Amino acid sequence: MDRLLEQVKQTIADTLKVDIKTIADDATQDDVAAWDSMGHLNIIMELERRFSVSFSTEEAINSLSIPKIIETLKGKLNGS
Repeated sequence: MDRLLEQVKQTIADTLKVDIKTIADDATQDDVAAWDSMGHLNIIMELERRFSVSFSTEEAINSLSIPKIIETLKGKLNGS
């Protein structure tokens, strides 16, 4: 598993207090019961803290899946 994917899944699991094994690599907000609107806000804040980045409101709203979160993080971590 790619390191960024693993870190994102671990962040979601830790934040939502769910087993990482229950989170698919391409999971969306609809796939994880605990990933409600408050859970999403907490995930975004924890991602910002762990990766030392800042999500814009639009990025936060659009980051409703692991692939989208990774795409956004890669852009930020690579200086785009």
